[in-house]
Amino acid sequence: MNKLAVTLFTALILAGCNTSKHIPDTDNTDNLNNGNTTPETASSKPNILLIISDDQGLDASAQYNYSLDLPNTPTLDSIAQNGIIFDNMWTTPACATSRAQILTGKHGIHTGVNSVPASLSLTEQSIQSYLKSQAATQDYQTGFFGKWHLSPADEAARPNQFGVDYYAGSLTNLSSYTDWTLTVNGEQTQQTQYHTQKITDLAINWIKQQPADTPLV
Repeated sequence: MNKLAVTLFTALILAGCNTSKHIPDTDNTDNLNNGNTTPETASSKPNILLIISDDQGLDASAQYNYSLDLPNTPTLDSIAQNGIIFDNMWTTPACATSRAQILTGKHGIHTGVNSVPASLSLTEQSIQSYLKSQAATQDYQTGFFGKWHLSPADEAARPNQFGVDYYAGSLTNLSSYTDWTLTVNGEQTQQTQYHTQKITDLAINWIKQQPADTPLV
């Protein structure tokens, strides 16, 4: 694989934290739609991994000093040390609204997803569809694993309509981790394997199946 560029998003209920060091705020609410961003060149395209950790507070993140009892997370610590830690971040207090923000690059009030449940309009451009619309990055293979919760449950193919080549997960909230509906590219089956293990296995298998010189997001 190419160099792995990892962005860790703790999509959680932050009120914004002020410290002496922070990434400057911007008011560009159409980061993916304005067409002004120059994509990576064909020779420098990294793999891109977005991890959304639901319901994880700053006090449970060893990268921030908000607790006297920080967890032992060496892998996440390594990602943070080789990446970016946001000291000033704004998000919305729900999983679907935060997911819509990350997928579109817009501030939460501009995604159209302001409640749970909600539906992300097909007029919005996702990270995946943006990369595929650019000549220099259209060879990216795109995967999305886990909860979608951005469209009605009866629209099983909706994730793929946002530029996702391979979607595997649950379209809505789970009522059981051992009796749930798996959706893979619009096809649905009932599962009894523990949800997290199944989704993890599907993600690993998909990555292994991709050619070594193919950039992934």
